[in-house]
Amino acid sequence: MTDAAWHDPFTRSVAVLVDGSAEPDRDERGMPMFDDDLLFMVNGWWEELEFTLPTQGSWRRVLDTFDGTIEPAGPPIGPAVRVGPRSLVLLVRGRAQ
Repeated sequence: MTDAAWHDPFTRSVAVLVDGSAEPDRDERGMPMFDDDLLFMVNGWWEELEFTLPTQGSWRRVLDTFDGTIEPAGPPIGPAVRVGPRSLVLLVRGRAQ
């Protein structure tokens, strides 16, 4: 995101990617233990918005506060996802161990 976009007073959305491979914990043998990746998309606008997803991997919706959906094993989605007005969507991308 550019500095101009970050400071735009009309911006009402943000997406945050949490990389599950960053700074891994170690098991008892010293091997790195990687987590899944998380993608939080927040829409503070009063209309639905479309977010473009990172291209690698298979994303699954696990939470959508607009319709109250909680799907622990939702179907893969992409290359974009629509986020309802004033709501949050959480996606998970599993990591091959």
